[in-house]
Order: sequence, then C-alpha cells, then structure tokens
Amino acid sequence: MILRKIFKVLNHLGARSILPIVVLIILNGFFEVIGISALIPIITLLISNVDSPAMEIYKSIFNVSSGIDVLNYAIASFLVIYSVKSVFSLFVYYKQGQYIHDIEEKLTYTLFENELYNVNDQANGVAKQTQIIIAESNQFSRGVLRSLLSFLSEFMVSLSLLGYLLYQDPESTLLIVLVISVFTVIYMSYVGGKLTALGKERIV
Repeated sequence: MILRKIFKVLNHLGARSILPIVVLIILNGFFEVIGISALIPIITLLISNVDSPAMEIYKSIFNVSSGIDVLNYAIASFLVIYSVKSVFSLFVYYKQGQYIHDIEEKLTYTLFENELYNVNDQANGVAKQTQIIIAESNQFSRGVLRSLLSFLSEFMVSLSLLGYLLYQDPESTLLIVLVISVFTVIYMSYVGGKLTALGKERIV
C-alpha cells in the first residue's frame, strides 16, 4: 500500500506525527460548512417579505424591529464568520507547508548522510548524487506528501458539505450524487481506455 510506504518513510525520518495536521484538515472541513451555512440566512432574508415568519424570527434573534437592521446584522455576522473561517484555512495551509518543508529537510539530510559519503568518484559523483537526492526529496515531499494532504483537504471539505446537504435535503442530494457518480465512472472509463491505448502505442 502506498500509504503504508509513506508512513514508513515518515517513521524512519523520525518526523513529528502527521495526526495534528489531519485533525486541522478535518476541522477546516467543518469550518467550510459553517461558512456556507452562514450565507443561507442572508439569502432567506433577501427573498422573504418584511412580514414573513422568517423575518420575524430573525427580528427576535437580533432584537431589532426593522428588516434593514436584521439584514445588516446578518451580513455583519456572516462577514465575521467567514473571516474566522478564512483565517483558520490559511493557518491550516501554513501548517501543511511547514510540515512538508520539515519532511523535505529531514529527508534531504538523511539521504546526504547515507549516500553522499559512499560516492567513489568525488569529482563527478558528488554533483550527480546531489542532483538525485534533491530530486527524490522534492518528489516525495512536494509530489507525494503534498498531493496526499491536498487530497485529504478536498475530501474532508466535500464530505462535510455532503453531510450538510444530506441533512438539509437527503433525496435531492442522493440523486445528484448518483448522477455525478455515473458520469464520473463513464468519464474515467473513457479516459482510462484512451490512456491505455496511448501507452500501448508508445511501447510498440
């Protein structure tokens, strides 16, 4: 398994646990849902009449009598929530970058320590080995590890949004998910067949 190999490399490097990063990614998914759900009351207020039940509920919540005041309070609340969500998302991305940089640094140092002093031809071997070490470090940290964390981030955001939509309207959400899944399978099958054919042509 690819994940097992990745964790094996991380354990060998003695890197700090990836669990805090995963927890931050999960929390970021919930914050994305909160940011989107905070927009719903504003939309409700914009399409509601002044004397609608929804408007009366929001008037009692904000303790105001004017519909304009309710809308102002709702927009201000949304901006605060969205700002907090954005700051937290930036913090999560910063911690991800910091973790990836730390892994890249430790991996490069380990490879240099284990491989560089075993080079026989010091004139040409060191430069070539240095290029290989840097390329391998970048490929693992920026290619594999960053892609894994990015996938996990997008997956948690999508999963959180899916859970929220299922809570709001299960039937419509399941129908949309089914349609998207069918088109995804068809697309992947078509693209996979094309890539396989192109690969065979290049081998021949």
